[in-house]
Amino acid sequence: MISIDGNVYTGKTTLARSLANRLGIAFVREHNHFVRPTRGLDIWETHVAYIGAEIARKRSITDENCILDRSIISLGAHVWAMHRLGYDMRARFVDRMYEDEKGIAIPETRIFLFCDHGTIFARSRSAGAAQKATAPLLLTPDYLCAIDEFLRKLDSGGTLLNSIERALL
Repeated sequence: MISIDGNVYTGKTTLARSLANRLGIAFVREHNHFVRPTRGLDIWETHVAYIGAEIARKRSITDENCILDRSIISLGAHVWAMHRLGYDMRARFVDRMYEDEKGIAIPETRIFLFCDHGTIFARSRSAGAAQKATAPLLLTPDYLCAIDEFLRKLDSGGTLLNSIERALL
């Protein structure tokens, strides 16, 4: 199982689809294709919905030889970014992550995509970007920098969940 994580508009989906096609393995869509509508939920409740979507994604995987468009790493990165923006849900996320550990897809190989933020802003204004309906917060310089910071903080020691916990706390 390979995951591709990074900021919005870095080309994760394009790369994931291309790799899956080239390798002849399954492509697993990102979380938002599995999450129930989150309008009216607060930030934490929305994140819990995305953890639920991660569990639904794992149940949809019929072959461990697959490419994930985002992983639990992206959820951890979002928690880190929200912390950097003043909303701290790190401890709750870590607790919930371990609580749901058996339901989370854990990639053996992880690819992190980084992209110049100017390119991200330009891509977000392109014709196809309107279909994504990316929340404006996810396109702020502080948010983009926090996602990059988190991905660079992840280490390879221990399990993936331990690594996410260390990067968050």
